[in-house]
Amino acid sequence: MAIDIGEHCIDCRRSVAFGSGLFVNRIPADNGDLDGYLCVECLSEECETCGEITPEWTARNEIVQCEACADGETFRESQYAIDAVLSRLSAQNPALHASIYPHWKFVIDWINEHTDGPR
Repeated sequence: MAIDIGEHCIDCRRSVAFGSGLFVNRIPADNGDLDGYLCVECLSEECETCGEITPEWTARNEIVQCEACADGETFRESQYAIDAVLSRLSAQNPALHASIYPHWKFVIDWINEHTDGPR
């Protein structure tokens, strides 16, 4: 049975109570031995792509990434998938590919111009 340590971080044992400066971004946590919270610093991880330390991270394929890098990766994966479909279309029906590709290229160029684009 886990020991309740109240409003303290189960990792660093600092207070995460109101007024501590760590109250806002704390999350409830239980490691099997202790029941309390994780402070924002202990729940943060370093992005393996850009090196930013962030509490808002994801792990895909055993790679820790911040949300921005993960979104960029998803963007690239989508772009590769569409490119693969366009390649198949080209092989099956060159006329159809010729009519679709300029529209797809326009969308990608617009996204890259009006956003940070793929990372």
